[in-house]
Amino acid sequence: MIKGRIAETIVEQMFIRMGYDIYRYGMENTVPGIIQDLYNCKPKEVSDEIRKMPDFIIKNPNDNSVYYVEVKFRADGKFLLKELGKNYPYKNAYILVVSKKHIRCVLYSELEESGELLMKKEYLLGYREDFKTNREIILYFCELAKKYFSCLES
Repeated sequence: MIKGRIAETIVEQMFIRMGYDIYRYGMENTVPGIIQDLYNCKPKEVSDEIRKMPDFIIKNPNDNSVYYVEVKFRADGKFLLKELGKNYPYKNAYILVVSKKHIRCVLYSELEESGELLMKKEYLLGYREDFKTNREIILYFCELAKKYFSCLES
């Protein structure tokens, strides 16, 4: 859980540095205080949908484009579609996978096609055309991720 929060903070600060407006959206921010209660809620579909809320809404102030972003930490950078659970409701969400080496980005529909985040250059965040990104800033935050996640292992 700590690594996930660190990954979210890295992504949040990186997009802020690139000039984006970031809004925390996930269940821990939108419905704080009832997280434990959600596991016992009925009907189950409601609590399942709340738990699937993406972590952020990101807005590019230059062109007003808006994105749902789900952040995941994976030490090896691998991510499978099934990890999002059945019937993931945010079909237009971007999944950013922070690892010890890279920050990869995949649109849900791309993940749906392959079933997994492919280890291809075009999935590195700096190569995505969807966002107006700055590779130098991304590299800086990748280095920051390496430092933090290395410290947590020792």
